[in-house]
Amino acid sequence: MRKNHTITLILIAFLLSVWPASSAALAADRGTTKVTLAGKTIKIDYGRPELRGRDVMTMAAPGTVWRMGMDAATQLETAATLKSDGLTVKPGKYTLFAKKVSADEWRLIVNKKTGIWGTDHDASADVGSTPLKSSELKNAVETFTITLSGSGSKGALEIQWGTRKLSTTFTAE
Repeated sequence: MRKNHTITLILIAFLLSVWPASSAALAADRGTTKVTLAGKTIKIDYGRPELRGRDVMTMAAPGTVWRMGMDAATQLETAATLKSDGLTVKPGKYTLFAKKVSADEWRLIVNKKTGIWGTDHDASADVGSTPLKSSELKNAVETFTITLSGSGSKGALEIQWGTRKLSTTFTAE
């Protein structure tokens, strides 16, 4: 009986020593960006894959809907009503996708379903979409990055990966 107790204690000690390291590694694969506009917080949580020699944005065929990251889909949480080029997003939680329309044309899609893993895009739950301006970066960005910025009630969203930047502006109420 004492031998089993010792083995159990060793196993528990091992698992406790490994657990924080694996949790930190998983957290490092996620990114968060947030901004306060019109006194309200807007936050995006997303997976942060690395290119590793790929050129993912050019590999995607027109019509491709992309989860903008890895693993759990990218999630928007907003306390403000957001408006961008005909799209209105009320306060709440949403999943974000990007759709490649043509070689240099992308759209940001806001979807009502949350807790999505991977690329489970259900177009029937789309709130709507807004154009993303596509531009070339001088220096490649290895790790997928989303940034929110702005002041007052005007905000900007930037997506950078490889040599491509996708961006849009919005207002917060």
